[in-house]
Amino acid sequence: MPKIKKFVVWTWFEDSNHEFPMYVGWGVHDVNHPAKRLWAKRHGAGSPLNDWLRTYKYEPIRVDHGGIVGYYCDEAQSVAAVKRQSYRAAGHELKSTRPYGTKTGGGAARPIMAPDLTIFQSVRAAATDVGVSPCTITRWCQSDDSGWDYLD
Repeated sequence: MPKIKKFVVWTWFEDSNHEFPMYVGWGVHDVNHPAKRLWAKRHGAGSPLNDWLRTYKYEPIRVDHGGIVGYYCDEAQSVAAVKRQSYRAAGHELKSTRPYGTKTGGGAARPIMAPDLTIFQSVRAAATDVGVSPCTITRWCQSDDSGWDYLD
């Protein structure tokens, strides 16, 4: 199956002069632009990007990089990374999509409860103790009939 150039890279700016970049994003452009999907979900989890987007009545100024030419997935990731790096090197602070309280490498650890009511501090701790993959623990927690569950 051939790869399809359906990915786009964009930057949201604070001003119409494109002097203050706030966020560089990338994603697949199908029926809607990925920026429109992010804009529609701005009332979701609290993150620096969502907080900034909520201050606008209409979508902020968006500049698509590459024009009408689409990118492959790897190309879009690379272009977005280079854009972010160049903006940060110029002294701009870009907004993050990570919800507050999460770690840089991923989400915050969530406590887990086993079927025998043992509580683990994280999926990784449970996996180490039980002797299975963290993916297995996650799958069990997402299943209704396994007895494993996330604690809130």
